[in-house]
Formats: sequence, C-alpha cells, structure tokens
Amino acid sequence: MTDGLFGNRRRLLAQNARRNEDAVTHDDATSDTGFTPYTGDTGTADAGSADASASTASTKQRVERVRQKVEALIEGGRANGYDLAAQNLEDWLEETYANGTKTVPAAHFKTSPDIQQALVSEHRPKIVEGARKRLHGSVDEKFPKQRFDLLCGDMQVGPAPNTLKTTKPANVGRATLYWDESVTLSDELFYAFGGVTVHSEVELRAQLAGQDLADGWTVEVLSWTCQVCDRYNWDANKATLIPGFGNVSDAELKILEEHGQAAPYDVRSEEWSVSDPRVVGTFDVAGPPGATQESQSQGQQ
Repeated sequence: MTDGLFGNRRRLLAQNARRNEDAVTHDDATSDTGFTPYTGDTGTADAGSADASASTASTKQRVERVRQKVEALIEGGRANGYDLAAQNLEDWLEETYANGTKTVPAAHFKTSPDIQQALVSEHRPKIVEGARKRLHGSVDEKFPKQRFDLLCGDMQVGPAPNTLKTTKPANVGRATLYWDESVTLSDELFYAFGGVTVHSEVELRAQLAGQDLADGWTVEVLSWTCQVCDRYNWDANKATLIPGFGNVSDAELKILEEHGQAAPYDVRSEEWSVSDPRVVGTFDVAGPPGATQESQSQGQQ
C-alpha cells in the first residue's frame, strides 16, 4: 500500500522499531533535503490533532489548508528533483486515475538496489525451494497446495499438475513458478511509493543431472519477469515526518478524499526481464533421500 511522497506508513511505522527482512530503513528522512520550510498547518501524527483543528476552523477552511499543503509538497518535490513522487501525489490530488490504474515505466524499478536485493535474497531462494518441492514430489502431486492471490489481486494461482518433475534422462520438465514480496524502497522511490509488491514470474526447465534420481536435477531459468504493483492511498492513524513540513498525517490527507478533492488509484509497472546472474543462474537440486536406480525405474512406470 502506497503513501506517496510521504512513504508507506503502514509498513514503515510498524517496522521502524523492528526491521524485518524485506524492509529497508530510510535514515535520512529527517535530513536536509533542500525543501523550503512550510509555514502553514504542519499537522500532527494522528487523527486526534486533526479533529482539534476542526474545532477552530470550518470544514471548508480545513480542507483548503490541507489542499494548500499538498500543493506545496508537490511544488517542493519538483523543486528538489523528486519528479516521480510529485507527479504521483499530483495524480492523486487531481484524480487523474480516480480508482483506475496508473502504469509506471519499468526503468524506475529495475535498477533499484532494494528490489535487486529482494530478488537475490528473497525471490530466488523461494523459487529454488519451489523447484525442489516439485522435483522431490510425486508426478501426481499438484503445486502449489492452495490458491493464492498475486500481483495485488490481479491474478490467481492454484494447484496445478507437477510438470517440472522428470524421471528419465532424456526427458525435460518445465514449469512456471511465481513469488510476490513486499519491499520498502529508498531514495526518491521512498517518497514516490514507500513500499510496493514485487512480483516474479519464472519459467524453469529441469533435467536429470545423471542416469538416475540419485544424481539429482539441473534446473535452468528460461525466463524471469518482474512487475511492481501497489495501491496509492492512505492508512488511518499513520504519519510521516517530511523535512520542511513536519508530521504529515494520513488522517488529514484523507480529508481531501472524503470531500471529493482527491482519489486513490492502483499502480502497476511495466514488466521487465531480469538478467542478474545472482538471480537467474542455473542451479542444482539434489536427488531425494534414498533415491536409487530402482526408484527411477518405478517412477517411469
């Protein structure tokens, strides 16, 4: 879930105290970024303060103040080279994609160190483990064991025949595996999206490494395609400290949505092909425990 120029509050605030394996901390969030200090309503970290301000001003005035703050954030973002973050926020404010989908060029993500690291440390091990389970499983088994929603709900995968398993040296098994992982971004992408879901679609080819199952399999990555998805919106009772603007709360930003002056939207990146050898390199899967020539013959029946 995105929180635009202000980062992913749901993920960042929940994880600042306990960094998990897919979160990247953003230590310079309070550093001098060149933003001109905002002298208007700086907001606070929770909805309670927004309610307090409403007691001293009319709703119309309050909405106008919030809109002016967002416009200042957009201007400040562009002035400091955060063009993508500013454009995303402006698209929300102007309802450009109102409850629709914005497509973002893959170039913004394919070289992201955060995404590259996630592919190496999270996605590849999951794909390797998925291949191992299939090759050690029965040819009659189905994988995965249950249905999953992927790509922010755009697709589903469910139990399917084990087409990767092969038990004859001359035969080749093929299968397409998937993995989704949440990644918290850094640098400008932090302000543009905060956190996103990175989706991998991987086509594999497996062949026995020798003459029987005890020799295991060699697995080749035929293709590895990635895509990013997200929802550009706001979470209740969250906030982020923005240099020059103070604490900007989701509650005050949602006021604009509630009064028809802004609208959330889905984000989908273009697909891109991964070529990093750390991700797409060929790998071996050892034979299952106790595998023998006899077990290979039985598997061929």
